[in-house]
Amino acid sequence: MSVNPVVVGVDGSEQSCHAVRWGAREAQLRRQPLRLIATHPGVADDSGFFAGRPDVLTDHRERAATALAQAHTLATAALTDSTAGVAAVRVEDELVEGMPVPTLLRAAESATVLVVGSRGLSAFSAELIGSVTYAMVGHAECPVAVIPHGAWSQELHANGSVVVGVDGSPASELAVTMAFTEADLRGVELVAVHAYSDLALLDPDLADRPAGVSPDDSVDGPGQGHVLAERLAGWQERYPGVTVRRVTVRDRPVRTLLEWSETAQLVVVGSRGRGGFASMILGSTSRALLHTTSCPLLVVRSSR
Repeated sequence: MSVNPVVVGVDGSEQSCHAVRWGAREAQLRRQPLRLIATHPGVADDSGFFAGRPDVLTDHRERAATALAQAHTLATAALTDSTAGVAAVRVEDELVEGMPVPTLLRAAESATVLVVGSRGLSAFSAELIGSVTYAMVGHAECPVAVIPHGAWSQELHANGSVVVGVDGSPASELAVTMAFTEADLRGVELVAVHAYSDLALLDPDLADRPAGVSPDDSVDGPGQGHVLAERLAGWQERYPGVTVRRVTVRDRPVRTLLEWSETAQLVVVGSRGRGGFASMILGSTSRALLHTTSCPLLVVRSSR
């Protein structure tokens, strides 16, 4: 296993606490260090905003230190209570003077996975995704796991499947690689989903699939059934212990992946699909799932 750490961004929010617990289990599964990072503004970052107010800077630092200590306690408890593995995990705490985005992006350069909550303390209550989280998903050099806000429970979904969206794009190919690894580590089924909506633009009946129709009711379009076969070729030989369920459905990718996310423990997607413009940071599917998925979302970015 690589010694590259699992990195978690910490800010003391409820979402950050969920991210710490998830990251601890991921580190234990991978037998890798867990690195907890909290940031606070310093004199070099204030641009005059805190000029003459050293007490404010001190307050920010103390709050960040408190959040980091809390995160360490949560991580240690999660590792103690976990049945994910017996490997000892080294927990590293890092209190950094600097802003969250550049600090976490630097940490991502040597991380296996970067874990963040869907939004932090600085997000407006109306926001579904915080600005730091969005920046990480769009620019981090490693896969980014976004842990959702709400009632999702890691314990209740411990036996849920890993779901991966497959569309043949470079980022999707990397997502398939990551999804096999995650399913193998967890010892659960991998559900590979290819949802195509090209014909939905021409067929209005596809835009309103009845809610009672399960994503298991797959319909192969011309040539669509070969997409999964081609993209999964060879992977089952490399991961013989992973059971794979192939799902090809004539529907919108977001809706299909959301349905599978309701019982999954993890959804894996590429940052940008076949239909994305080269200048876009995120594709429409990954962006929509960030705002709506009910379980952790792992976004894998391709530079191509």
